[in-house]
Amino acid sequence: MVAHWRGDLQRDPRGIFVLDTDGHERARQLAETDPGFRAGMFVFSFHTLSTEAALRAQLAAELAHLEEVERSGRTPAPGEGGRGYVLLTAASGAAAAQALASHPAVLMFARLDGERALVLLDAKDSADASRLLAPLADKLGAFQLDDWFGSGLLVGLPKLR
Repeated sequence: MVAHWRGDLQRDPRGIFVLDTDGHERARQLAETDPGFRAGMFVFSFHTLSTEAALRAQLAAELAHLEEVERSGRTPAPGEGGRGYVLLTAASGAAAAQALASHPAVLMFARLDGERALVLLDAKDSADASRLLAPLADKLGAFQLDDWFGSGLLVGLPKLR
């Protein structure tokens, strides 16, 4: 899988596309259809992402939810059903995997480019995540926390395996 970030991963992470492609060129072609890119608002960086998280099942759950909302005749407000999370990016995927192996706040663990880690944490913001991770911080090595907003359904991701 190739993850597409809008903004620079290290300095300005803004969003993520996860694209199931056979390489960066195809991912680039798909990502460049994004209206934000076309308007010159976003810069891309592409990273190989591998995870055991049930992302296809998550997508199916999201689509089923949207279908249910449409059937009800309601138009959801922008951001409705979303909530805050935290993305942890660790320089050492091995250290992060070991430190976070059974942590209850981990919703998804993924490897970026084979070495680094991307972890979706069930935390409302970076301060909350810092408190949750304080006992493990020295075992994680170098890492960065970024506030992120996503679907409220992501809390069920670990149960979809």
